[in-house]
Amino acid sequence: MSEGSRGAGEIQTVHTVAIAQSLGEKRWDVMQWASAFATTGDTYRLTHAAAWNLYAAPSDAEAVNGYILNGKGGYFEVDIPLYSSRPFVHRGVMPGPSAGVQVVEWSPDRIVLNIGPDFASGVLECVARRRGSMLAFGQDGNTWVWDKKSNSAPSVDDLFSPERLRHFNTERGGSFDPKETFIPLAATFFGDVKGISDRISARPLPSDQIQLLIFAKAPASFAMQGKGFHGEEGWVLYVINLFRAEP
Repeated sequence: MSEGSRGAGEIQTVHTVAIAQSLGEKRWDVMQWASAFATTGDTYRLTHAAAWNLYAAPSDAEAVNGYILNGKGGYFEVDIPLYSSRPFVHRGVMPGPSAGVQVVEWSPDRIVLNIGPDFASGVLECVARRRGSMLAFGQDGNTWVWDKKSNSAPSVDDLFSPERLRHFNTERGGSFDPKETFIPLAATFFGDVKGISDRISARPLPSDQIQLLIFAKAPASFAMQGKGFHGEEGWVLYVINLFRAEP
């Protein structure tokens, strides 16, 4: 919690980053890291639009004055002092954008995807892991394209090297722009839970599969619900597994 570090003129809101894995259709397994900032000191009941909610409020600095009910209808009831923020973690299966992605072209040197209208706006990055390489896609009209001639394919280990992760973890401290959190979020998804490790341990992918990572603004359906909170700003790393059809 950061008591007294913010003040008058701010709105009561929430900032989040999340990893959302597609469960098909419009259902997502969402893991969120959230910070709820209150302009009025009170006990708040925080919840999300999931049938079952799981919450945790880890803190190395202090005891958390609150109560968690995990499971069906779950919520986090917690004291948040005046002009203070309360960090917490949430996980649940929630509705979101359609995960339908159309493969327009798929060859060893070029992949073209249509990621659909639900992702048409708000996408900052589109990257795919194919075996041990990361393919950076560029937007071309209504499609997203990776072409070996114009886009490099760094290895997973290079993209998530300890040096690169230390840059985010230590040099940038807690001041990074949410739009710059793609790398640490992706590293967390691939197993680097602590932020820095000697290597990323990602399971091997078969030759007919890619793992698509879409970094975008979080949808309203992922937002936290609580008295007086509005204007949530969230970013999400969507993870979608794609398979090449047999010729």
